[in-house]
Amino acid sequence: MRSLFVVIGMVVFASPASAQYSPPQWTADARTGCRVWNSSPEPGDSISWTGGCRNSLAQGQGVLQWFMDGKPGSRFEGEYRDGLLNGRGVYVFANGSRYDGEWRNGLPSGPGRLKRADGTVVSGNWTNGCLRQRDQMATFLATRKDCGFE
Repeated sequence: MRSLFVVIGMVVFASPASAQYSPPQWTADARTGCRVWNSSPEPGDSISWTGGCRNSLAQGQGVLQWFMDGKPGSRFEGEYRDGLLNGRGVYVFANGSRYDGEWRNGLPSGPGRLKRADGTVVSGNWTNGCLRQRDQMATFLATRKDCGFE
């Protein structure tokens, strides 16, 4: 499963994370050879990309379906540029969490709304997976350290 960390106020919420760390890498659709960036690869990951492909990288509007050991997991509908999430899109995680908003270089950046599976909602203007508004801090696909919260 994809790891998801969200900080609201000073409380950290986390979805199940793999016990092992694997460095980021490209993951290819076995059917088309089109690749997307995988920031947290896990054994058994695979994808299906239905959209454009340029230089073997996902390009333009499309749907990315993640699979874990052949079973559907997270899903993204939106824009890719050079294999990275870029532009408007909706990412629905296997656990039910959902981000609807803008992406830049694979991270939430710009106006966006994160609704966690438990119903918690965080919305605002994200920067590289980080959100800070008044006393609210949140991370999404970024670490607290990446965001300067620690």
